[in-house]
Amino acid sequence: MSLTKKSRGNLPIVGTQKQELATDLLSENLRRRKPEPMGAVLRKAGYSIEQSKRPSDITNSVTFQQLLEKKLGDKFLLNKHKKLIDAGRLEKFIFPNAVSDAEIRETINGVKGGKLIKIVRNPQWARAYYMVPDNITQTKVLELAYKLKRYLGNDVPEGDDGYTEEIRAVIVRIRKVLPPAGQ
Repeated sequence: MSLTKKSRGNLPIVGTQKQELATDLLSENLRRRKPEPMGAVLRKAGYSIEQSKRPSDITNSVTFQQLLEKKLGDKFLLNKHKKLIDAGRLEKFIFPNAVSDAEIRETINGVKGGKLIKIVRNPQWARAYYMVPDNITQTKVLELAYKLKRYLGNDVPEGDDGYTEEIRAVIVRIRKVLPPAGQ
C-alpha cells in the first residue's frame, strides 16, 4: 500500500497498488485522442475481468475518488479548460508570388481571429501559415462548461440567482441549438 496525500483530519489516504495504478492510467487515458473504455483501463491496472465489467464498483469508492482528485483535481481541470477555450488550429493559404508580404498580412488579419505565423516564398507562390480559432474544440469545451453548470437541462434559471437577462437569453438560445444534457 502507498500513502498519497493527507485527507481530512490529517489522516493519510491509503490506496492499494491497483487503485494507484488505475488512477495513473485513467489520467493518461483521458489525455489521449481516443481514450479506452474504463474496463480496459482497470484490466491494465490488474483488476480481474469480472471486476472490470462493473467499473463503478471500483471508481465510486471513497479512496478511488480521493486518489482521482489528486491526479485530476479541479485546479488541473480548470487550467486545461482555460487552454482549450482558446484552442486554435494552424491553417495555410497559397498566394501568387506577386502578392506582397504586407498584402498577405492584411488579408490574414482580415480573417476573424486570424494571426499570421510566417510566410514562405518560392519563385511561383507565397504560402502563409496562420492560426485561427478552433471552433469545434471551443464549442465542445463551452458545451461541457454549460452542462457542468446545468444550463443545458430543461429548466432556465429563475428567481434571484444573479443572472442578468442577457445571460438568460443566451441560455435559452443555446438550449434551442444543443441537445438536452445526457443525450
